[in-house]
Amino acid sequence: YFSEHEDFAESAGLLLRTWFIDPQTRMNPHLQFAQGIPGRCEGRGIGIIDTAQIGFLIDSIGLLGGAAAWTGQDQQALLDWMTQFLAWLLESDHGVEEAVQANNHGTWYDVQVLSLALFTRNEDVYRQVTARGAQRINAQIEADGAQPFELSRTKSLDYSVMNLTGLFDLADLSGHCGVDLWRHEGEGGRSLRRAVDWLVANGIDSEWIRPQIEPFDSSRWLPLLRRSAQHFGDPRYSACISRLPDIDEASAERIVLLYPEPQ
Repeated sequence: YFSEHEDFAESAGLLLRTWFIDPQTRMNPHLQFAQGIPGRCEGRGIGIIDTAQIGFLIDSIGLLGGAAAWTGQDQQALLDWMTQFLAWLLESDHGVEEAVQANNHGTWYDVQVLSLALFTRNEDVYRQVTARGAQRINAQIEADGAQPFELSRTKSLDYSVMNLTGLFDLADLSGHCGVDLWRHEGEGGRSLRRAVDWLVANGIDSEWIRPQIEPFDSSRWLPLLRRSAQHFGDPRYSACISRLPDIDEASAERIVLLYPEPQ
């Protein structure tokens, strides 16, 4: 897509067929055994977060649309797999359990279901998920922008950034369904912008004082800041990147491919 080198598409197609299509190697379309604990349980609902990035994968597949290495037959086989996985997320005990989680697990469950519903053109499902998007924001973001469920973790900055990234994904996907979560404001001003402002104030403008038992990878700020600049039309978010520690110039420039400067 970016380079017009078919070799890259061939490698991507091979990986997709290996993981999702080839009967000898493909993953089954479920996470029944995810995060199992030997001797205690075969799998857990919280293991569904292990495929949190499946929406990014689906977007990436779209980049193969013009490549000879990815055929219509491949696309249909992948669509069949994703349809089965969506059904499992909606109907399994693990999926039902994860759907009602109030923290990042619930956020990323909705992101996965909405991504899959849009990919498989399941309108009933994507309408249901977008209808509860505002409720997710209201329940997880305080009036000052803090995310209390994530701040209770031992890696509170990691989890706060991860959850807000998920809510950003939910807002992007909901926009395809005519629902604007980027501009949503709940009681007391609970909003995505209030959340990112709180994180910038407490994690960039000042030293993070909440629990964080491992060093935070500063590169995780990049998508959050670029997307904030895009959606809120405020270049101050991008300007924060220059103040991040341990960010190389190449990483900062690569993120522009996905999230260009607002015009």
